[in-house]
Amino acid sequence: MGRCWQGVVLIGLFLTAGLTASLARAVEPQEILRQVDRNLHPDSIEMYLRLENRRGAVEEPPVVIYAVRKGGDRVLALVVAPNHMKGRTALRNKGEVWVRIPGEVELRQETLAQSFFGDGILSNGDLLGIDFQLEFEPQVLKEDAKTITLRLEPKADWVKYAFLEMLVDKEFMVPRRIVQYGAGGMAVKTIEFSDLKKLGGNPDRPAVLRAHSALNPNYRATLRYGSMQNRELPDEIFVKGFLDQVESLLQ
Repeated sequence: MGRCWQGVVLIGLFLTAGLTASLARAVEPQEILRQVDRNLHPDSIEMYLRLENRRGAVEEPPVVIYAVRKGGDRVLALVVAPNHMKGRTALRNKGEVWVRIPGEVELRQETLAQSFFGDGILSNGDLLGIDFQLEFEPQVLKEDAKTITLRLEPKADWVKYAFLEMLVDKEFMVPRRIVQYGAGGMAVKTIEFSDLKKLGGNPDRPAVLRAHSALNPNYRATLRYGSMQNRELPDEIFVKGFLDQVESLLQ
């Protein structure tokens, strides 16, 4: 009888250990995505970006953007060049995007699929990106010695993609590639991440993003990070009423 109970206890221990291991594995994708978010963007930062759009053989004038980001869910952006777009500002707070165009009395409310600076394949959702962990639920699709492939399923109602696939560099825990999929599992856009650098003393992160459209292969875009600095930012600036004052943040 004693041996029987010992066997029951051992089986129970094995089951408990197996359950614990399964739970640990279940948490792992969320932790991967959390690390990716923090390595891409510290909690409170300012940065300069240079956007280059190309349509076939035509390369449009580059757009220079100053942006600040806080808490993983709020972004303010100001266009500083070229002159015909200078002064345009945008605010993203989770799923909402508000845009101020100089000379216009009313603010514009835009979708994440639009672009506050005009046409291009990089949308408001791409340029005013917030933490992936706020928008997506991850699962590991595959893993090798150097990379992990995550499938990101939308959990926020404002996300219009069917899902994303993210190739994560295991050494630096940053994306190397993201493919955005639409309805029916059709690839819509691919973004490649390259040129890892330490920006503002933060961990190595990609300084160049190159995007191309699966729907229109002639459309391409390159986003370059010129600088990134940690900066304490008050919550009060991430409101619509501050859109006409974003330039005051420039130092």
